[in-house]
Amino acid sequence: MAKIISIVNQKGGVGKTTTTHNLGYALAEEGERTLLIDLDPQMNLSTTVGIDCYAQKNSIYDVLRDKKGLPLGSVVKKTEHDKMDIIPSAFELSGAEIEFTKRISSSSLLSRSISNSIREDYDYILVDCPPSLGVLTINSLSTSDYIIIPMQPEVYGLYGIDMLLSTYEEIQEEINPKLEIMGVLITMHDGRLSLHKEMTEKINSYFKDNVFKTIIKTNTTLKEAQSNNQTVFEYDGRARGAKDYEKLAREVIEYVKER
Repeated sequence: MAKIISIVNQKGGVGKTTTTHNLGYALAEEGERTLLIDLDPQMNLSTTVGIDCYAQKNSIYDVLRDKKGLPLGSVVKKTEHDKMDIIPSAFELSGAEIEFTKRISSSSLLSRSISNSIREDYDYILVDCPPSLGVLTINSLSTSDYIIIPMQPEVYGLYGIDMLLSTYEEIQEEINPKLEIMGVLITMHDGRLSLHKEMTEKINSYFKDNVFKTIIKTNTTLKEAQSNNQTVFEYDGRARGAKDYEKLAREVIEYVKER
């Protein structure tokens, strides 16, 4: 039965999509059947995987808006890796805040769509959330087992985090009691900068045991890979970014095994 992990932070530009794509590929390389769900109206994950979202007839949007129960499995697309699939996003999701909040139980649209059958088809389901705490993110958190919070070691990195934690606690108390913070993931870390070292210490002090040992270091290869619609593994498997995401995948697998 797949474990569902939301990659979430209401702050943009912290590496959510990069992490979803590369962690998904790394898990697949470890032999884990992995499904990516692009829940971000910006469609960056889908585009990076090579999907033309404007040409797609079906997407996660069609599943969420379909009142007759369009199966989630019907919108799954294959990727270059035989153990990693994706459910693409759509530009129509940009109107979700207005459209879906009119629906009864709008926070459970995604959870109703993820059937036991599709969870049995995968070991991990990773959800790339939009940079907001709106209805799409709430849907993801409402159906997830865990959340991963990518965070840059910058002064503004901790700004707004209380709002995210408050949302997490509210969903845990009222909708999804099984939800856990798997960990905060420090991204875009430059060990040469004293500010990054200082902020890493602050993040560890703030979150204590809820911080991954793995740190995703600043790496131009990660950006180059994304601009070429590839994971860092496909672009240059020897790159530091590939090694970092390999470590993260193993840490995620170990965390789940211990639960």
